[in-house]
Amino acid sequence: MSPRARNVWVLAHRWTGLVLGVLIVLIGVTGSILIFEDELYAILNPELSRVEPGEAYLPYDVLVAAAAEGYPDLQPGYVARLTDADTAPLIVTLQGASSREEKVIVNPYTGEVLGHQSAFSSLALIRRLHADFALGDLGRNAVGGLSIVIAVMSLVGLILWWPGKGAWARSLKINWRARPRLMLRDLHNAGGAYVFVFVLLSAITVPPIVWKLTTPGGGPPQASAAARPEAPSSGPPQAAAPARPGPPASRPPSTGARPMSIPWQQAIDAAQAALSLIHI
Repeated sequence: MSPRARNVWVLAHRWTGLVLGVLIVLIGVTGSILIFEDELYAILNPELSRVEPGEAYLPYDVLVAAAAEGYPDLQPGYVARLTDADTAPLIVTLQGASSREEKVIVNPYTGEVLGHQSAFSSLALIRRLHADFALGDLGRNAVGGLSIVIAVMSLVGLILWWPGKGAWARSLKINWRARPRLMLRDLHNAGGAYVFVFVLLSAITVPPIVWKLTTPGGGPPQASAAARPEAPSSGPPQAAAPARPGPPASRPPSTGARPMSIPWQQAIDAAQAALSLIHI
């Protein structure tokens, strides 16, 4: 690489890193918080984190229908529990346009709706900041694009750092006795070399996640999950309202349509059957 070309790449690498550094810190800090999201949720919402165990769960179709009642503009996206304990409530996430999301906490033994966690709660805002800077589709596209830039700049940094013959040992060390400016340069160069693989893998795995590149047809999935509930045959009064209808009948394969949906209970039974075949 000629000295002129090297200087151009050094400037590009430096200023790109400075500009993206703030966003990388934001994503990193919010991601670190979200690692403990379940524990923080239990601390911040103790009254919504425990139920009295009953004899058995109601059918999942009944529970999801109870959670979806009152939200005609949202579709059930997925269900989860904070823990595997018998006292853990069911959390049904409802999704809609413009990245709108509502979490409904349901007692799985009675179908009673215990409460809601809106998109404006502290943890929900942290999750959105991490996923799309709380900007919806624009933010997701920005995160995907920035991840590509980070991957390219990581490769550029590796090329600029690459030591000559016999200089490997020096390039991977930090001179703690040097002047602050030189010590910081060593920290950046050696530290960047040590975390290069981690940064590159983190960056290149972001676009498939934010752009859903693995979904049929190459486009983003619909707001609802592949498995949506059908109308329950019985259940408590608040769960008696029929659940949202499934997607329209399947279209020709060339349109990339998702397959017909199945009831929630059938989907969960199939998942549990599959898990029972896995031996750890």
